Amino acid sequence: MSELPTLACKTRSGGQLNIERRNYENGFVLVNPNKEAGECALGESFYDVSVADWDHPPRRVDRVEIGARDAAFLINVVRN
Repeated sequence: MSELPTLACKTRSGGQLNIERRNYENGFVLVNPNKEAGECALGESFYDVSVADWDHPPRRVDRVEIGARDAAFLINVVRN
């Protein structure tokens, strides 16, 4: 099994975490296997569908906070 690419993210205390990234055709998933939460700058805008439901539509974000041992699901913004 090959290793997933990682993204360097910051902890609340200013430290650094490596967050695993799994790419898909229309977006990607960021997985935080660490015991600390992290905030990741994405470099461009994506829709965060991690908590989207009928009452909470996807949010457009350029950074995302990922809790300890949690994940974020992001899809590409359609550009014309």
